[in-house]
Amino acid sequence: MKTKASSRVFLRAFLFRAFLSSLSVTALSLAVVSSVQASQASPAAAAVNRFGLDFYNRLESDKNVCFSPFSIETALAMVRAGTAGETRAEMDRALYLPAAETNSDASFAALLRSLGQIETESAARAKPSAGWGGNGQSITLRVSNRLFGQEGYPFRESYLALLRDKFGAPLELLNFAADPAGATHHINAWVEERTNGRIADIIPGPLAPSTRLLLINALYLKAPWATEFSSGATVPKLFYLGLGSGAAQTASVATMNGKLQLGYAKRDGYTLVTLPYNHPDLQCVILVPDAIDGLKGLESKLTPALLEECAQLPPQEIILSLPKFKIAPPTIDLVSILSELGIKRLFQPNAELDPMAAPQNGLPLLFSKVYHKAFISIDEKGTEAAAATVAMALSMGIVRSPTPPIEVKVDRPFLFAIQHRPSGSCLFLGRVVDPR
Repeated sequence: MKTKASSRVFLRAFLFRAFLSSLSVTALSLAVVSSVQASQASPAAAAVNRFGLDFYNRLESDKNVCFSPFSIETALAMVRAGTAGETRAEMDRALYLPAAETNSDASFAALLRSLGQIETESAARAKPSAGWGGNGQSITLRVSNRLFGQEGYPFRESYLALLRDKFGAPLELLNFAADPAGATHHINAWVEERTNGRIADIIPGPLAPSTRLLLINALYLKAPWATEFSSGATVPKLFYLGLGSGAAQTASVATMNGKLQLGYAKRDGYTLVTLPYNHPDLQCVILVPDAIDGLKGLESKLTPALLEECAQLPPQEIILSLPKFKIAPPTIDLVSILSELGIKRLFQPNAELDPMAAPQNGLPLLFSKVYHKAFISIDEKGTEAAAATVAMALSMGIVRSPTPPIEVKVDRPFLFAIQHRPSGSCLFLGRVVDPR
């Protein structure tokens, strides 16, 4: 969707970075903290998943997909905090946010705190774990929020205070008007540093001199599986590539194999397994259809309630075959999808953005672009994933099961999610139709 360009640009970049690794914590203390945080974060987590499924259903159906519902939802929630009137009402409906600003922003703040505590807990327990057989590695989980604004622009102090207090996003002033190339380089370097080099050149070219504000959230997470796959057990196996009703094509793909304690559930037409990372608050969800061409049917059954159920699946000894995969789709412009979901006024000249900034020289802000990019890689050691969302505006513990192991072969197109278990929020969501 294209909007009419006026003279001033508001660019908003939200970056969510994840690369998943290790932890051992005291179960009792974690349970107490997580239960409180999960309760406070529940509205935000529910909104993330509901919006994420709406968004997923509007993506191309015949390709690999990876995106971050958490990234997009949180980015738009911060934009929403600076809106009013019908603009806010549309965003509330599309993002499933409670109309009361305090409830929405406080819930996102609780979810961010819950994620931020993981690294602290991990560091406290990493060294002792090595002494009793653990790998001694700690989680790296870094959440970084920042605003980059034009010097002298009349941003509302109340808006800046809200993002600073609820989203932990301080303001750094730059001079886009005098040196847009320098400002672009500075912001790109900041993003790259906060994501350990995984996201470079998030802004592809020099910003326009009329740029007025960028909001950036960077989250970097590194953790292995709770029990790593043996690299020696990874062998080539056939994977069915077909999505239609005809004969499916196959390809030989590197497939991990192991006997593991995993969350498990069998449902009508599909199987669920959840693979824990080396921190109990994080897990990978795999949903595989019974039929080789059953992905579309499985997608129709994907609901917020199912995602919530995935967060608490009982463990079972599973013999799992899971292909290694890496997905790096190109950057996509979300404006048309967001418009389909009901966010339309934000991209029009009459958008109510006065809570964000006062009009300068009579010219208000106008959003024009929302970009998103994500990456995920899963192998024997764990998961690496990253995502970025950019919006631009212009002025105008193990439990043994007594039952025999269950064999689960992920050898056909399947769905995946990276999930924060206490809240149920999906940090990443996608499909794999070709793991090569």
